[in-house]
Amino acid sequence: VQLCKIYIMLSSSLDILGQSNKKKLFAFIVALALFTNIGSPNILYIFQYAQCILNAMLFKKRIKYASCTGIFKSRVRIFDIDWWSHMNNSKYLRHAELARVDFFLRSHIWRQLSRKGYSMGFVAVNVRYRRELRFFQPFEIHTRCLLWDELQLIIEQRFIGKNNFLHSIVYGKYVLLKNGKKAMRSISNHLEGDGFHCVRFYEKLLKQQHSGSVQSQSRTHEVAPMQHHNRNSNDNDDGGGVTGAMHTVSSVESMSSQNGFIE
Repeated sequence: VQLCKIYIMLSSSLDILGQSNKKKLFAFIVALALFTNIGSPNILYIFQYAQCILNAMLFKKRIKYASCTGIFKSRVRIFDIDWWSHMNNSKYLRHAELARVDFFLRSHIWRQLSRKGYSMGFVAVNVRYRRELRFFQPFEIHTRCLLWDELQLIIEQRFIGKNNFLHSIVYGKYVLLKNGKKAMRSISNHLEGDGFHCVRFYEKLLKQQHSGSVQSQSRTHEVAPMQHHNRNSNDNDDGGGVTGAMHTVSSVESMSSQNGFIE
C-alpha cells in the first residue's frame, strides 16, 4: 500500500515524463523495495571467506598444536566503518569469525574432529569493547583455545592494535556435534578420552611425561583424584581423573610456550 502511494505521488508530480520513463521509475521503486526488505547475496562475505581460506591453506604457516595462539592480521576497511568513521560493533564479530576459520584450518582442529565423525557448533559469544578502531587502522586478532573438555570448547580472541593495546576481547563457545546433533555424555561415559580430546592440543611426549609425574606424586602423597583433578587432569589425553574435567590453557601453555605465537 505504501509503495502504491509513493508511486501515485511521484506519477502525479512527474506528468511531464513519458510512459516509458514512468515504467522505469516504477521498476526502480520496486527494485529498491525488494533490495531493502529482502536483500541480496552477501558477495563481500563470500569473497572474505574465500580469501581467508586460501591464505590459511596456501600462504600461512601451520599451527602445530591447538594450544598455541594464532595471529590473524587485518585492517579497518571502508566497508567496516559507520557514520563515526570507526569500525562498527557488528564488524568485530565478522573479523573474529574469519580469525577463527583461519585458526581452525591452520591448527587442523576441523580435520582431526572430522576423522572421528564430529563437527562443531557455535552456540554463544561474549564481546567487550574497550576502545574504537579507526578507519584503515591495522590490528591483529590473537586466537587461542582457552579451555575445553570432551563436549565443549571456549575460544578467546583479542583485538590488538598499536602499541599492543587491547581494543576488544571476544569469547566464543563451541559444542561438539555428532551427525548434526549435540553430543551428550552417556551414563557409561563413552565420550571419556574422546570428543575434543581427540584434538592434538599440545605435544604428546611432554603430556605423557607430565602425566607420569602426576601419577607418581599421587601415589606418594595418597591424594584422592577429586582433590587434584582440577589442576592435573587437564594433562591427560584420555580424560583421566574425573570425567568432564575442564582443560585450561594455563597448564597447556607451560608445556607449549616454546612454540610462542604463530603468524
